Amino acid sequence: GSMIGNILTGVLRQVSSALMSIPQMAIAVNASFEQTRVAFKTLLESGEKADVFLKQLWDFAATTPFEFPELTQAAQRMKAFGFATEEILPLMEAVGNITSALGGSSEIVGRMTYNLGQMKAMGKVTGRELRDLAMAGVNLGDVYEIIAKKMGKTTAEIKGILSSGRGASGIDIDIFLEAFKEVGTSGKFLGAMAEQAKTFNGAMSTIRDNAQGLVRNGFKPMFEWVSKLTYQFSLFMQGDQFAKLTAGVAGAMKQLTAGLPTISGDTFAPLVEGALKAIDVFTRLGLFIKDNLIP
Repeated sequence: GSMIGNILTGVLRQVSSALMSIPQMAIAVNASFEQTRVAFKTLLESGEKADVFLKQLWDFAATTPFEFPELTQAAQRMKAFGFATEEILPLMEAVGNITSALGGSSEIVGRMTYNLGQMKAMGKVTGRELRDLAMAGVNLGDVYEIIAKKMGKTTAEIKGILSSGRGASGIDIDIFLEAFKEVGTSGKFLGAMAEQAKTFNGAMSTIRDNAQGLVRNGFKPMFEWVSKLTYQFSLFMQGDQFAKLTAGVAGAMKQLTAGLPTISGDTFAPLVEGALKAIDVFTRLGLFIKDNLIP
């Protein structure tokens, strides 16, 4: 009986703790999303476009084994590298499928989007980024095969062009990205994210995203009220009333300290003298014990 009671008590304590942390969690989740929205509003030059894209990104995160914060970082990076907004999610789907099929992590997603973004920004296919993609587990042979078909060449010719360093003039970056996207959304990689989402880790990731969505949307009115309150308080602290309060506290402290003795270097002299005397006493005591009491 006592064992069951202890178990129930422990469970209730955990539930109580979780319920107590919900407001704090709601503020943290909403504050993070608010900052993300500001970032995408700047990148997309429109609050409305930012809301639409973030909704798409959230839905993508909620049904895949990858989490929203990781995907927003990857999307921000891709946008900064020059990808059009409509290019991002299809390419991330390809990256996600390839990563999932290879058993990779969100770190690999970040690395792949960085490599693809580097080439997009430079406007050419580069050997360094290709090596990084290959090291991440991407089978570039499949990509080359699709490029060859698109350009009316053989796979060997495409490999030759890329290995010769003529990627900038020989292979259009958009053709490479289209081929990469096609590889990641067809054949053996098709549906890889959905399969990964069925695993324990994938399911936990989906649960976390959807739980955060519940907290974010459910507590959004409370967060907006707290956010406005915080902003108004920050304005108050910048205003004349707070300056008067600061001056008043400073004046009160000045009056309180007016009657205290003046502090100078001589103030500490008695303390130093007393400490030296104490050290001398302990030293003599130690020597006495050593000479007379220790055999």
